[in-house]
Amino acid sequence: MRVLRDFTTTEVAEKLGVSSAMVRDLMDSGRLLGYRVPGSKTRRIPARFLFRFAREHGVPVGDLAGVIGVKREESVLVLSQDEALVKGIKAGLPCGIFRVRRVASAFEAGAVAAEFLPDCLVVDFSIGWFEALNLCRAFRADKKLGDGSLFLVLPEPCDIRSVLGVCPDQVFKKPVDPALIAKSIKTTLVAD
Repeated sequence: MRVLRDFTTTEVAEKLGVSSAMVRDLMDSGRLLGYRVPGSKTRRIPARFLFRFAREHGVPVGDLAGVIGVKREESVLVLSQDEALVKGIKAGLPCGIFRVRRVASAFEAGAVAAEFLPDCLVVDFSIGWFEALNLCRAFRADKKLGDGSLFLVLPEPCDIRSVLGVCPDQVFKKPVDPALIAKSIKTTLVAD
């Protein structure tokens, strides 16, 4: 899925289009996180910190996909009939790093998941409790998909204990800001 590594100041400078001295200044000021190699003056910047810095400062993240160690786009499958929720999640996930696909029913999700192989499944339980719960169980039981992240969006009011059997990674209650879901997806899939 991803092979994260640490980069030298020269590599980072080249990718950001600045000097190595600028990268060292950014590190000294705490704006770009990194470390010194013990016993030397050499510095390293972990890929996740480079990715975070690029996002926060408007550097096109898609251009850094190979640099930060993402071998392929992370795939996110969203099961929801709520257009605003889906659009908000898509808007919060940068192209080139994430592929987002929407489905409107659990049946469609099952068919698409076999081909799409999502790294993350977001299930909006407003499609129907029984249908959504069965999809989550099938997702966790599938050997190809079961290790993926499972995010649940539950309507208010609901009893969260009823979904704990499917071992969700995150549970959100409506109304929820789609940007919060997108941020959690990015944190879970890329910035480990």
